[in-house]
Amino acid sequence: VLMPVEAPAGKPLRRDDQEAFLHLWRYVGWLLGIPDAQNPCASRALATATLESVVMHVLEPSDESRRLAHHVLLSTAAGRPSSYRIRAAWARLLLGDPLADALALPVPSVLEWGRVGLGQLWFLAYARCLELPVLGDALEHLHAAGMRLFLRLHRPSSRRSTARRS
Repeated sequence: VLMPVEAPAGKPLRRDDQEAFLHLWRYVGWLLGIPDAQNPCASRALATATLESVVMHVLEPSDESRRLAHHVLLSTAAGRPSSYRIRAAWARLLLGDPLADALALPVPSVLEWGRVGLGQLWFLAYARCLELPVLGDALEHLHAAGMRLFLRLHRPSSRRSTARRS
């Protein structure tokens, strides 16, 4: 559960961040009706063991899952082949070579691995800056303002939707 968050940063989350992240997913499980006794997010150890068990014993890619994996990567690449290959490199990093090979994901070139590495460095630098007292607060406010602006620009307003209906 934590791997997609920790892998780009290149290090584990702090213990309290791990607990907060797992608590969020325990809550999502509760909302979905999963009993606490069966919720794999009860602890990091259980979440890790459950994920490894699923990957090792249940997850065996089929032709359909290969098509799905490639379709997801293509649909987010906005028609740019280089973007597809970078997304495939990220997927390979997060999934590991055995599963990426089973999904027939392309093997990244040295340049593509370099771009992924730069992305990891950027993510790590940003995460480190968030930990700094003054800069971290400023970045959080800037990020929140950017998200509000994005939502305002991409959420249909009642004025726009009524104008379209007339």
